[in-house]
Amino acid sequence: MKKMTRRGLLGSASAAWATALIGRPAHAAAEFDFKLGVNTPDSHPLTVRLTEAAKEAGARSSGRLNVTVFSNSQLGGDPEMLSQLRAGGIELLRRPR
Repeated sequence: MKKMTRRGLLGSASAAWATALIGRPAHAAAEFDFKLGVNTPDSHPLTVRLTEAAKEAGARSSGRLNVTVFSNSQLGGDPEMLSQLRAGGIELLRRPR
């Protein structure tokens, strides 16, 4: 019979802990994760409604779609956001008229 050491016990415990963590299913992430850039502040009616629409889209898609609204030019000004849209950095842009 093999003698049990502290190192062996800690190694076994670590392996069991890692197996338990890896064996768990991950929380389901959204299948589609979109970024929406707008240049209006958080309190602007357009931003408020876009945020509500994003939440509603997530709810109606059963969590498959997640739209994150970046307001107040967090992603840059209109030219920068348009460039990001073309490059694929963001998926949605509210462009001014």
